Amino acid sequence: MTSSVADLLLSRRFGPLFATQFLGAFNDNLLKSALGVLAAYRLAERSGIDAGALAMLAGALFIAPFVLFSGAAGTLADRIDKSRIARAVKLAEIVIMLFGGAALVMENLPALLAALFLLGLHSTVFGPVKYALLPQHLADADLVAGNALVDAGTFLAILLGTLLGSALILASGGAAWVGAIGVGAAIVGWIAARALPPAAPLDPAAVPRPRLLADGVAVIRHVAGDAALRGPILALSWFWALGGAVVAGLPVLARDTLGTDESAVTLMLAIFALGVGAGSMLANRVLGGSVTARPVPWAGLAMAACALVVAAGAGQAPESPVPLAEALARPATWRFLAALAGLAIAGGVFAVPLYAVLLRRSDAAHRARVIAANNIVNALAMIVISLGAAILLGSGWSMPGVIGLCGLVTLAVTGACTRLAPGPGAR
Repeated sequence: MTSSVADLLLSRRFGPLFATQFLGAFNDNLLKSALGVLAAYRLAERSGIDAGALAMLAGALFIAPFVLFSGAAGTLADRIDKSRIARAVKLAEIVIMLFGGAALVMENLPALLAALFLLGLHSTVFGPVKYALLPQHLADADLVAGNALVDAGTFLAILLGTLLGSALILASGGAAWVGAIGVGAAIVGWIAARALPPAAPLDPAAVPRPRLLADGVAVIRHVAGDAALRGPILALSWFWALGGAVVAGLPVLARDTLGTDESAVTLMLAIFALGVGAGSMLANRVLGGSVTARPVPWAGLAMAACALVVAAGAGQAPESPVPLAEALARPATWRFLAALAGLAIAGGVFAVPLYAVLLRRSDAAHRARVIAANNIVNALAMIVISLGAAILLGSGWSMPGVIGLCGLVTLAVTGACTRLAPGPGAR
């Protein structure tokens, strides 16, 4: 029988893991958003660097460790107790947030960028542990629910961290508050990690010998040669790439499509993050504990359709930005926001079964390395879509046009999802 959501959250086999990953994702986005706002309004002009270029640099520094070190992180997680790694990572997070908080107070740009890179490294090491722990501690019937809660919690943490970091940083004493909240969240995350039950390596004969880039190449080769793993990983990578493109385009969509002020960005971000969370929980209800990829093509079609509606815009935007309340008086605005919510909800339904299938199909002794390979491919996909979107926008495309193209690509991805190779847990 499947456990209820409340039972899972209150159990030692899942509750501490959920709290640990939630607070880590919160801190990542707390510091990222604070740095982004501080850079745009103070640090870019002071340093002589374009604000947009600085934002791209910050994003690249955060995501680089996923490409460079995920292989080593997965190798390590398959070869020593995963709960030990989680505790060490959370202890390091306390130090990183102390460093990052001090950098915020001093408005020291190089130190802030270094802290962001270290947070990316912290998330890189914890990523394979987070997902590989699920099938080790949860019964098969609870695997979908566990993945749904992790995904929903991650997007809620992203939303809360982003909103809080961007809201506080420019206020009087805001940098100190951001630093204090970040350190507090890291300490609570470390306490939660200490409650994780042991998770011994499933291949006791293996010894920890991570080799950095060599391990990255090895894990990619492993999944590339296995169609049962390759299909879910490529589909998940498109989910993250599409989501990244939509979130990055929200400020432009607010200005040029809705024709309103920056307050709409917060509303759209909340709709998107809460929508993915709701979709994740909907996937758990639809699947009822079954590990199957059957809902994925239908969710992909819904994602594509909603992306095309988002691309169609919200009618003729005003020549100059109007208050959000005035924009919400137009029915076309609600159609646009409903499509954005539909895209996010469908995305949650799309991703949760894929993660569950990927975990079920992975050999237990190599599961963390499979998750590491997934993280590498996800990161590369996000980089490629960001560069591709930048090139298209630079050549005269509009943001709705880019989103529309993503919707068409989603149709192709959905077609591929109907042919996900059969394997354990895929029905």
